[in-house]
Amino acid sequence: MNMLHSFLNWYVEEIKLSAEDQGAEIEKDEQVKILDRLSVKISNIKEMVIEK
Repeated sequence: MNMLHSFLNWYVEEIKLSAEDQGAEIEKDEQVKILDRLSVKISNIKEMVIEK
């Protein structure tokens, strides 16, 4: 779970940086929004697992 969380955070940031370099408006990009939500969900799951 930690590896997935770390990778996804890194991957989302790399996509954002790449999109910004190309002049894309990442705030409007559905894929970035979905990845951000997925990252939050994985973070929540990770916290639940740690608490148990």
